[in-house]
Amino acid sequence: METLTRVLKYGTNDFFNFIRNIDYGYMDVKGKIHRISPNHDYSKQGGEPYVFSSPDQVVANNCGWCWDVAELIRLWCQTNNVVCKYIFF
Repeated sequence: METLTRVLKYGTNDFFNFIRNIDYGYMDVKGKIHRISPNHDYSKQGGEPYVFSSPDQVVANNCGWCWDVAELIRLWCQTNNVVCKYIFF
């Protein structure tokens, strides 16, 4: 199992290979992970409401939605002095 600290030290290729293998899905308010296909209808999943996952949770769970993964990418860029633009801050 990877840790956020280790993932943030990855070089560019290793980091984006890691990102490609993150499962699409979400964590609910009770902490349960729901792995789903991007074409599934979230409203019909029947789970607890979605909560944003921190970069640490995305790495630990190997699961996140696009904005969860985007925050992990932003943090990697910031840690590695890679200039990037972001919307959420």
